[in-house]
Amino acid sequence: MSQKAPLTLYATRPGTSGYGKVAAGILKGLGGEGYAVRFRPFKEISAEASSPAAPHEATEDDGAITLCLAPPYAFAAGRGRYRIGYTSHETTELPESWPPLLNRMDEIWVFSTFNERAFRASGVRAPIKVIPPGVNSDEFHPGKGEGLMELYGAFVFLSVGSFHHYKGLDVLIRAYLEEFRASDEVCLILKSYRYFNSPGCDPFLHAEKAVSEKGPGAPPLVVIDGPFRESLASLYRSADCYVSTSRGEGFCLPLLEAMACGIPVISSSFGGPGDYLTAETSYLADYRLVDVAPNDHPFHTRGQWAEVDLDHVKHLMRHVYEHRDEARSRAEKALDKVKRDHSAGRWAAAMASRLRSIEKRII
Repeated sequence: MSQKAPLTLYATRPGTSGYGKVAAGILKGLGGEGYAVRFRPFKEISAEASSPAAPHEATEDDGAITLCLAPPYAFAAGRGRYRIGYTSHETTELPESWPPLLNRMDEIWVFSTFNERAFRASGVRAPIKVIPPGVNSDEFHPGKGEGLMELYGAFVFLSVGSFHHYKGLDVLIRAYLEEFRASDEVCLILKSYRYFNSPGCDPFLHAEKAVSEKGPGAPPLVVIDGPFRESLASLYRSADCYVSTSRGEGFCLPLLEAMACGIPVISSSFGGPGDYLTAETSYLADYRLVDVAPNDHPFHTRGQWAEVDLDHVKHLMRHVYEHRDEARSRAEKALDKVKRDHSAGRWAAAMASRLRSIEKRII
C-alpha cells in the first residue's frame, strides 16, 4: 500500500446543510479509503461571513495536504504544503472577489461540470477537478417512509431547501396553488428554514400568505422546520414526487437523495443537476436564463441563472399526479443511475485517486 500524506479537512461541522452533508461524506469516504483525516471545523458558513476581509486564519501548519470545503472566503484556513479548495456555486459567473482567492490554491475541486465552466469563465487559472458528491445508500434507499400519504390523505409533493430567493420555493408554492385545489387530494410539504434571518426569507410567513390569498379552495401546504437528519431519508420515501424550482444549483444533493429513495423528480437541468438529470430519469422543467440581481443571491454574485417556466412546472406536477405508474417507472431508472454513477463509494474512490496523484509529487 502506498504511503498516504497527512490530510487535514477544514469544513463546517457535519450536519444538514449542503456543506455539512459533504463534510460528513468526505470524513466517512476517505476514512474507508484508509486516510486518517484530521478534522478542523470552523464557524458556520453564512452570508454574514462572506467577506474575504475576515477569513478563517490558520494558527499552525497542517502537514502535507489541506482540503478546505467552503466558499473561497474561507480558504485562508489551512497551511498545508498542498492546498485544495473544494467548493461550488450556483450561477454562470463567480462573485468578483472569488477568482483571486481561488487562484491562491494549488488545486480546486468542484461539484459539477457547470462549476468548472463558470470558474474558468470567471478567470480561475488554478487546476480544476470535477469530483461530484455521492449518496450514501445505507441511508438513502427505497422503502417505507413516515406515512405522509396516510397522515394527509393525499398525493405528496416534497421540496427541501432554505427559503432564499435562489432556491425558488416561491415559484413552487405559486405553481402548486395555481394548479391544484383541496378537492384534488394533494399536499405540498416544504422541508425549509429561514435563511440566516434574511428579510423576506421566512417560509412560514410566505406559505401562510399564499394560502390565505388562494382562499377556501387552497390545497394543504405544510412547512417543516428544524433538525431532520435522522429521518430526512424517511421523509423522501414518504413523498410521491420531489420538485425543485431552484434558480441555481451547483449540484443539488437533495435531488440525488430523492432519486436514491426511489421517488420521481421534477427539476430544470440548469446548473449542476444537468450532469445527472435526463429526460429518461426525471421530468425536466423548461427555463430561461435571466441576469442575477445583486441582492438576489447571498454572495452578491454576477452572471445568470434559471427562471423556470411556471406553466410547465404546473403541467409536470399535474402529469406526475395523474400518471403515477409512468412516474414510478422513470424513478426506477433514476435509482439505477444513482447506484451506478453517484454512489458514496464511487465518490470516495475518486477523491482517493486524486489524492494519490498528489502524494506522488509531494511525498
